[in-house]
Amino acid sequence: DSSSPGENPLFFSWNKDTASESFQVEVSVILDPLTEPTQRVAPLLLAIRDVLKLPLRLIIAPRHVVGNDVPLSSYYRFVVDPLASASNPPKARFENLPTNHLFTLRMDVPEPWDVQQAHGVQDADNLRCDARFGCGDEGYILARDNRAEGSVHIKPTKGLVELTQIDYNLKSLLLFGQCYDVSKNTPPNGLQLTLDRMSLDETEVAEISVE
Repeated sequence: DSSSPGENPLFFSWNKDTASESFQVEVSVILDPLTEPTQRVAPLLLAIRDVLKLPLRLIIAPRHVVGNDVPLSSYYRFVVDPLASASNPPKARFENLPTNHLFTLRMDVPEPWDVQQAHGVQDADNLRCDARFGCGDEGYILARDNRAEGSVHIKPTKGLVELTQIDYNLKSLLLFGQCYDVSKNTPPNGLQLTLDRMSLDETEVAEISVE
């Protein structure tokens, strides 16, 4: 579906035939591939192309000179799944990572979201591979048990699944806003806002005084 006019390897175009007179939305993006903003926007562009089916034009504009420092020091995944549900939660997968590095997994979420780790065998701040038992939760458990027993004779089990799984839950949301008296265009005095969690606990009511 992609095309490169003039045989330009840095220009790509998708869904150019889906534009219509009633829906004139086209997305054009110029990206430097060696930047963190490009890491963040790339999954959104995939959603625009594959889920929304919008016309998308992408121009790759790499910088001419790269400094001595590595421009990208992290791996980034953006989770957007229109088919996600309680039985099929959204997932982010990291594959083919270096095995000699120490990794830290963190969530990049909007500030009002209170996202906390719900389950994880390993420490999300210290993810590493073991030289004898490999990577993943199974190898981590074997290495931990080996250290606990003080023995160096435990051999790794063949066929270990090198998979590390860490689950996160959205614990709460922070809601904020403003209220105005339309007749005076000023905040009202003594107004009470009642938040009733009907679906969770009908007796739990929070009253907020807005001045």
